[in-house]
Amino acid sequence: MVIGLGRLPKRLKKGILKSIKMATKKTYTVVTKPKEFLDKTPKAKGCTLAKDKDGYFVYTHRWASKRYKTIGAIPKKIIEFCESTG
Repeated sequence: MVIGLGRLPKRLKKGILKSIKMATKKTYTVVTKPKEFLDKTPKAKGCTLAKDKDGYFVYTHRWASKRYKTIGAIPKKIIEFCESTG
């Protein structure tokens, strides 16, 4: 991606480049969905399960859930809502 920032003031360039760097930094790991997760609802196949430093979560390209300590703690309602967004 090419960004033309030549005529912007220095302080704006710094903020823009910092924002771009933050937006492109991946800080989670995609996890293989275990059988217990897939058995909760058939819609579990439509979202992605991931883990970061705060716990496990489900997401689509439009939405991500809050973090849970274990995969089993993610409610069925959250999985179904997640699938409906994507």
